[in-house]
Amino acid sequence: MNTSTRLGVLAVVALAQIAVPANMILSLEKTLSEGTLCRFRTAPVDPYDAFRGRYVRLAIEESKGPLLEGPIPEPGQTVYARIESDAEGISRIAEVLRDPPAQGIYIRATAGWADAGQRLLHVNLPIDRYYMNEWKAPAAERAYWDQSRMTARNAFVHVRVRNGEAAVEGLYIGDIPIETYITQQSEPSGGNEP
Repeated sequence: MNTSTRLGVLAVVALAQIAVPANMILSLEKTLSEGTLCRFRTAPVDPYDAFRGRYVRLAIEESKGPLLEGPIPEPGQTVYARIESDAEGISRIAEVLRDPPAQGIYIRATAGWADAGQRLLHVNLPIDRYYMNEWKAPAAERAYWDQSRMTARNAFVHVRVRNGEAAVEGLYIGDIPIETYITQQSEPSGGNEP
């Protein structure tokens, strides 16, 4: 193999290595800008494994849905969760399908365990991390954990969904972004006014 052929092969390999992550980033950005907003209520997670590095680990409260027809998928198999929102704007899984629906909002997920008697399938949604500033993340994790443990859970994750892809847009305590919430919580109350 001569030098020009080697350089040509090297150039093709280099372009492929750049094209794959660039395509993933562009797809995520397109989902964030054009996707339908879904608001999921979150659930508490194990406090000893709730935070790693620069992200808050998330758990979606309702991560199961009815499987209306066909055999129950094996754990790890790709499934499609059709999403609906209730009157309060909270999103949930309306049903789990083996193939993407022809219309409506859906997220590509993986099958978890099934309750065969009730034909309910627990799914692993790709909504499990919220990345943020590493210096604010410990306070965010504590606030998220405290809100997720309460009886009237008030922690939500906003997710943009487009063509089965999901992109986490923000983590909220009530209607307040987590970054604003932890800043408000750290400010002294009352101030130093005369």
